[in-house]
Amino acid sequence: MDILKNLPLPLFGNLSPAELARYEKQLLLPEWGQTAQERVKQTRVFVAGGGNLVASAAFNLATAGVGHLRVVDLDRVALTDLGDQVVYRERDLNRPKALILQKRLQEVNPFVDVEGLERRLSEHNVLKLTQKFDLFLADLHEPQRALALNRAALKFKVPLLLGWTQEWRGSLVTLRPGIGLCLACTSLLDQPRHGNGLLSPITAIMGGVMALEALRILSGGEPALLERLFSFNGELCCCLDAPLAPKATCAVCGRSSKSKLAV
Repeated sequence: MDILKNLPLPLFGNLSPAELARYEKQLLLPEWGQTAQERVKQTRVFVAGGGNLVASAAFNLATAGVGHLRVVDLDRVALTDLGDQVVYRERDLNRPKALILQKRLQEVNPFVDVEGLERRLSEHNVLKLTQKFDLFLADLHEPQRALALNRAALKFKVPLLLGWTQEWRGSLVTLRPGIGLCLACTSLLDQPRHGNGLLSPITAIMGGVMALEALRILSGGEPALLERLFSFNGELCCCLDAPLAPKATCAVCGRSSKSKLAV
């Protein structure tokens, strides 16, 4: 607890002494500090799904001290999930992912409030479930779920982080529907995602990158991947990123090539 020696005690702000000790390494970062940590503690993140990279991202966000996480998923843990999703155990088989993830994240950090809702996210319930959140996370392997969350992001003008993994690769992009491009403005859903194979570490790598981007936004900083497609190639162990090419018009948000967007 060396950090306590460098802070003007007893002015801990919104962080308890136990939290200051828990987040000591983050607090020692000049670019982070107590202000960013307190801001992150006040934020609420909605996680669409309890598997793949979004579960890994949620794990990292809980560790980092995000105030509230809501995970919505109807799926149950399958044996195939254990190969790449480190938050689940064999004893969790056939149990609801949302409830298991809630329990696991609460064990990781009792200072974080975690909700696990065992239901399917859809166009019918998405607006009700996503009110009063600061950030949305979704996996593009579930396109209908991602499109539903895109609708909520457009309605509430909340940043939307989208990612997916396959084989040796993972990709991630940040959107601000209602301010900049929405998911339907892009060709992301049209991109082929061939093969069901996946090398296990790719999930953890991309979940970590998604959490890092989320923390940039939640702490009050600018996203690094706004409307830029970030890709990690595990075969070559290299990263690439390129700006998204928007469609000429968008039937969902009404954007056109003539629109002037404040991005």
